[in-house]
Formats: sequence, structure tokens, C-alpha cells
Amino acid sequence: MARETRHTVCPYDCPDSCGITVEIENNRIVSFGPRADHPYTRGFLCTRGQEWPRRMRGPDRLTSPLLKSEGGWKPIGWDEALSRTVQGLENAISRHGHRSVLFYSYAGNVLKGNEVQNLFPAMLGGCTMAEGSLCGAEGLSGLAETDPGSLKSRPGSVLQSRGVLLWGRNVAENNLHFMPFLHEARRRGALIGSVEVRTTPTTAFSDYTWLIRPGSDLDLALYLCGQAIRRRGFPKGVVNSEAFAARALAAEKNRIIEETGLDEASLNGLEAFVLETTPLSTWMGWGPQRARSGSSLASVLASLSMLTGNRGLPGGGTTFSQEIEGLVPETLLYFPEADPRIIPRNGLGRALLSADPPVEASFIVRGNPVSQCGDAASTRRFLETCPFSVCLDYRMSLTARCCSLILPVSLPLERGGDFVSSYWHDIVQETVAVADPPEGVRHELDIIAEVASGLGLPDRFHPAMEELRRHVRSLDWLEPLAPGMWRIRERNDPAPAFRFPASIERPEKPSGPFRLITVHTRRFNNGQDLRQCRPPEFPPEAAFSPADAEKLGIAPGQAVTLFNDRGSLSAIAALDSARPAGTIVMVQAAEGLNVLVSPEVTSRGHSCINESWIDVKP
Repeated sequence: MARETRHTVCPYDCPDSCGITVEIENNRIVSFGPRADHPYTRGFLCTRGQEWPRRMRGPDRLTSPLLKSEGGWKPIGWDEALSRTVQGLENAISRHGHRSVLFYSYAGNVLKGNEVQNLFPAMLGGCTMAEGSLCGAEGLSGLAETDPGSLKSRPGSVLQSRGVLLWGRNVAENNLHFMPFLHEARRRGALIGSVEVRTTPTTAFSDYTWLIRPGSDLDLALYLCGQAIRRRGFPKGVVNSEAFAARALAAEKNRIIEETGLDEASLNGLEAFVLETTPLSTWMGWGPQRARSGSSLASVLASLSMLTGNRGLPGGGTTFSQEIEGLVPETLLYFPEADPRIIPRNGLGRALLSADPPVEASFIVRGNPVSQCGDAASTRRFLETCPFSVCLDYRMSLTARCCSLILPVSLPLERGGDFVSSYWHDIVQETVAVADPPEGVRHELDIIAEVASGLGLPDRFHPAMEELRRHVRSLDWLEPLAPGMWRIRERNDPAPAFRFPASIERPEKPSGPFRLITVHTRRFNNGQDLRQCRPPEFPPEAAFSPADAEKLGIAPGQAVTLFNDRGSLSAIAALDSARPAGTIVMVQAAEGLNVLVSPEVTSRGHSCINESWIDVKP
């Protein structure tokens, strides 16, 4: 067979959405790398993208349905696996109705076709379903209420900036393809500043860094707004200016110095950078808004751009994340008769354990709630006592281990005809299969359709997927760039009226001596550690400040126990001289870490993951 070149896209839950080029010969991948004609990700493929061939053929791949038994896991055939799934769902529905079935799906990848899977619970009557974001919806809500025009991101705008402020955005690890743009902006004369709670590769790259205590950035941003008001006054034609001015002007310098840990010279330097650099573009990260005050922080940062005259300037303004709407037809999932029971995603286990009527069957697809949701012990406890639970996954995840049955699924690069839109750039791409799935593995949608058939439901899933493909390919606001690649056409719509936030939501008060901060790394996001988890004899690292370590009598490399009223975790102490006192930082995919994470949610139902408080003992 002649060598063939195929172009596809990384569907990983990551802002970059890399274009991928694969060369195939004799049905085997011989070359796997970046797509050269992609406007943003050409030139290199990040570590996460490079892991796809290993993920598809690695030792962790499941290739047979597995049934939990007293002796462990027993391989079974697909006919038995599907029959058991249908029977488990039917038993629960017969006892307590459709709400006795949990249908859980979340993240894992950002394929648009995932929406089609939600027809399954709708056709059953609604089921029990989790809502609320673990990731970026809180910040998006703040910008949507304050400055909805800022939700359309074009990374190239930074090339016109004279200053770039990265507010809790660790670009060098978690938005890697933004780095060439920042290098070029610097070459053109821009200065790069970072507001962070720890040292990172991005702070090392920046011209200026301001390290602050976690949770203090809302008041810091309000103080900067107050200073901008004192210098420039208020722009015309805005809403809620008087109420917002009262809050911003009340932020006193001495209190901000005490709260943030900045000294006066550093605070003055940040103030000068923000108020005297034009155009200044501010890029907020995902971590700072995973808190009760996350929406308010996004609103205040947008307000800062407005007050400094940067909103609407080429190379100015505030950017966080975006959602490209309109790719999924509005009528695709229209099912008015469905009546689901909605529970909070981040408080999942707690809600399920107290559900009435009880949930007695769980169907989990594209989700790893035991790893990702707060108070993971409650989610684990629910799954281990649920009469029937099935997990669709390609590997033995933490959640899969807790279920009755595991069904092995294909991966996105083993199937084509779906679409990925970035939440950082303006490119939409189509997936193309670059390898066949291993023998014994089935596609998620095929599994769902077969289970539905066993329950007497028609296959609306594959026709809906075809409708989605026709819809995307017909959109006149997608400009074709190359095969399987489109750019969103730029529209010159008038900017909507700016609304200063009418109210400010405050951070949660501490409920323990140490704030736990969980961070992403260059190798994986969102609990997606692609390598084997460390065994218990090699626990994860927990980074302390030297002052806290001395106070606790803890030395580097010493074993410690992190604990709160939800559980405990063994770790190895590490020191970071730049770490603020009262803060412990850990890589978020450490197995068992989310036992410690708060299950609380914001007023909009989104996670407060970075408001988790713990104690420590040697």
C-alpha cells in the first residue's frame, strides 16, 4: 500500500486544538506530527499531542468488556456486556423510574458530536444528570454579563500590544502555542508581565512577575480599577458606574499590600504597568476563576481594561476563553418531554448518596468523576454501592475501577467525521481516522445505539450525527482554509454596551490552615495522566513555602499527610522559596488528590476547586 497523508485534529481538552498530520503505510502510522498549514499550531506538536500513538496502542488500552467479580475483573463478550447493561438500566427504571439512572458525561475531549450522546438520557425521560463546570464557565459568565464582546478571541491581536498581562495564565505549559505570538510581540517591543501565585515557566519568561497570595487577586484588580478611576475618571455610556466606583475606590493600598504579600515597590510597579501601557492586553487564566469569586474576577479585569482605555483598542482588552456557538443545530437535541433531575457536578457524590428516589444504575461516558470532581470519596462511595454501574472508557481509570462493568471504546483519532473548535483560537477542524481501533473495541455512539435498541428505543443517534455534519459544512460564516479546516469569519458587529458588575461575590473564608492549589502541567490536563499512576510507595509531591516547612518541622523529601474532614492523602514534601505562606501546591492529576478538594459550587453551579482548605502533619 502506498504511503498516505491524512490531516486531523487533537480533540484533547486543551485550548490549543492542534492540527495533526499523519503518514500511513501498510495500515501503520509511520509519521505523526504537526499540521504545517494550521495558522496557530504549525511547527510543533505539544507533549500531549505526541502521546496519541502511545494512547492508541499503549499497554493501558482495554480491548474487551470487563465484568467485576469477587476475584477481580473477568473478560466477557460484547453480547453479554450489552445484555447486562440493558438489564441493569431496566431494573433501576422499573423500581424508581427514569431518574433512577445517572447519565454522566463530561470533558475528556471537545468533540462537537459528543452532544449527540445526550439524546440517550432524553429518550429515557431525562435521567439524573450533572450540571455545572469544573473548568471555565465561571469566568465566561462574568465576561458575558460585563463585556460579551470580549468572548471572541483572536490570538494574533497580541502582536499589536505594547504590553501583555498574563493574569494567572501559565502559557508556557498550558497554552503552549501562544508562546510564539508572545515572542513575536516582544520582538516588536511589547513587555510581558505575569500575576501569579507561584513561579512557573511563564514567570521565568516574563519581563515582570508579581507573585501574590492565592485568593487576593480580586481585591488587587479592584484596587487597580480604583487607581484608574482616580487618574482617568469614568468613560461615557456605561452602566453601574457609581456602584462599581464605590467598591473600587474603597480598596486601600495598605490592605492590598497585606492581602497580596506584595511590597509597596512591587505594587507601584504593577500599577504603572497596567495604567501607563497602551495598548495593554490582559489574558486571564483558568485557575483564578475556579472559585466563588471567579465570575467577579473576570468582570473586574474586563472593567480594568475599560477604565484604562484598552477595551476596543487593537492589541488591547481582556481575554479569557471563548465558546464558538452555532456549530450544533439548535433543533438537534430538542426533546421537550424530557424531565431530568439535575444535580451539581462538583458535589456529585454527595448529591447522589442523598438522592430520592435513589439512583440505582449509572451510565458513565467520557467522564472520570472520581478523579475530577471534588470530594471524590463520596463519588467513589456511591459507585461502589450502586447496584449497577457501567463505564465506557479506553483505559482503567479511577472511575472505571469503581464500576460493575467496563466497555472499551475507540479513541477520537480512530474515528472521523466529527469537529473540534478551540476555546483559544478561531479555527474549526474536522477529525479524520488515522488508525483502526484494536480488535474488540467499539465506538461510543455505536454502543449507546445498541443499548438504546435493547431498551426498545430507535436509533436517533447516527442520523443526528449526520445532521450535525451537514450543518457544520453548510455554515456560511466558516471560511474554508484547507481540507477539513475552517476559520470563523470576522464580523464587525457594534460592541455591546459595557456593564460594570452590579455586585461582587467575595472569596470563601478559610476553613483550614492551608489553601490547596492544584495545577496543570505541560504533560496533561484535567486528570488525564497518560502514564501509569505512581504506586503508593511513590506518593505525589506537595510544595510548601520554606516558612511553612520550618514552622511544621518538615524537611524536603519528608513524608507528610494532607487531610481535612473529607479524607487524607500521603505526599512527599518539597520546598519552593517563592511559594506564598499558607499555600500548598500539587499537580492536579495525582491519584486520590480530589478526596481533599471542595465539593462546593458557586452561585451559578460551577466548581470552587481552588477554595479547598487542608491541614498537614508529618
